[in-house]
Amino acid sequence: ALTLTPEVGFDYNHFGNADVDITAYTPKAGLRLTMGFLVEPSVYAHLGYAFHQAQFGGADKSSSAMAADVGAAVDFNFGDVVAVGLHAGDRMLWSEKGEIAYHIPELGAHLQIGF
Repeated sequence: ALTLTPEVGFDYNHFGNADVDITAYTPKAGLRLTMGFLVEPSVYAHLGYAFHQAQFGGADKSSSAMAADVGAAVDFNFGDVVAVGLHAGDRMLWSEKGEIAYHIPELGAHLQIGF
């Protein structure tokens, strides 16, 4: 069966080294298109608003701007309520000037609880 599911979420990302320190908090909403039953492949897209704290060589470059992510996932369903899965995608954070400032690869696991 083909299913379109609305989603809400929250991302937290932190990365850096001796010269760069970036933390981003992003509430987001979007859609997931799935096809399957016990094993369910899907694609997703979300829009949100990122609050990023950034330090480059000691200079503060913190800002807030639009964010989006796109990717693919596979879920393993356990009944009608619980699923676990893996996802991979690309997260984009825009600068205040309207340009894409960062591309952050996303790899992870997720838990879905339906109600």
